[in-house]
Amino acid sequence: MIRSPILIAALGILLVAPAFASPPLSDAILRDKPIEYQLTIDGRVTAYQSKFNADDQFDLNLENAPLVFPIIPNGAYHTIDLERLKSKLELDDVEVDSKFEILPTSQADGRLARFNIPTFKGDQVEFSLEELVTCYNAKVDEARLRAIGWPETWPPEVSTELQPQRYVESSNEQIVKLMEAWTRGKAKSVPPFLLGKELVRQTVQNFQISGKNWFNDDLNQFAGIEVQGALKSVELMRGTSHDCVCLFVAVCRAAGLPARPVIGIQMTDDDRGKDFKDDDRKMISWAEFYVPSAGWVAVDFRPLFKAPGRMRDIDRDWPGVGTNDELNLMVPISYHFHPPAGVRAEGRDGKPLLWGWQPLPVSVPCDQVLKWKIFKAPKRGGGG
Repeated sequence: MIRSPILIAALGILLVAPAFASPPLSDAILRDKPIEYQLTIDGRVTAYQSKFNADDQFDLNLENAPLVFPIIPNGAYHTIDLERLKSKLELDDVEVDSKFEILPTSQADGRLARFNIPTFKGDQVEFSLEELVTCYNAKVDEARLRAIGWPETWPPEVSTELQPQRYVESSNEQIVKLMEAWTRGKAKSVPPFLLGKELVRQTVQNFQISGKNWFNDDLNQFAGIEVQGALKSVELMRGTSHDCVCLFVAVCRAAGLPARPVIGIQMTDDDRGKDFKDDDRKMISWAEFYVPSAGWVAVDFRPLFKAPGRMRDIDRDWPGVGTNDELNLMVPISYHFHPPAGVRAEGRDGKPLLWGWQPLPVSVPCDQVLKWKIFKAPKRGGGG
């Protein structure tokens, strides 16, 4: 049940309690070695102004226009301190009231921060969110996970991750046929954890990673995520690393195994606070699949593509699956590439940017960009 909204006036946040939260991890899946990060995300949308054609010059004309950005307050391997969220909203460089709501979505842990843009006519809208994120490593007991069988029904907090979503077309006939081929029509003849690992192996063996993960505009700004989705990936059997994740998640869902993509930022031990660079290590995605009564198992495909021979024995640990001593360097932002809401989420080039808006009452061609800064948060209590 959704509780009554609680206004946290000092932060400009209208906080809506989630309908439900993910169940806690069992002692078969542990979190350790937390690292705190300060993450600032900035989005900007600008009315298109052609330099060559006066007929292709536009102004934004808005009235109570919603703008949404993903927030994951409590994920499997991270938490966000909601009391320390900060926001900013600017219209043509003039700061206005940045109060926003945190709304539940169809995804169990996923939320949307919803801004409301007042009456405005001009060229540019900018927003920012500042989050304190704590990320953890994962340590799993594979022997215990392998012993867990299929449930009679999935709990509501994970059953949403069996449904199709944008770029994860799990109910499509081609996806279902691929799943049946990969599992020989016997997906549930093995425990969920072993099914997840087998689908990981099939994905790595059959899919080819190609292309970069991002799209830049003419000014070399981050203007979109390169993702074609699971269905197109089935046809081509190649794509970006985001497409690899989408394909795996779609096949898991088609097999009846809850799974989800996670999009985030890759940190390194020596990162101290830099603007987003065109570095493929920075913009990443990974997957999680659910084991009943245990929790979410993280899957980072990158080490698996580097060492596919490590996947010969399904009863042994695989790098990037389950236990991961670098997961606390992966900072989640979203469970979707396109918001699960009726909003416009692409710029003029048609690439998703995680966030979206509804330019009411008049929609005009726009350029959208996203950037962020992230650094390890200083230790509290005066520590260095």
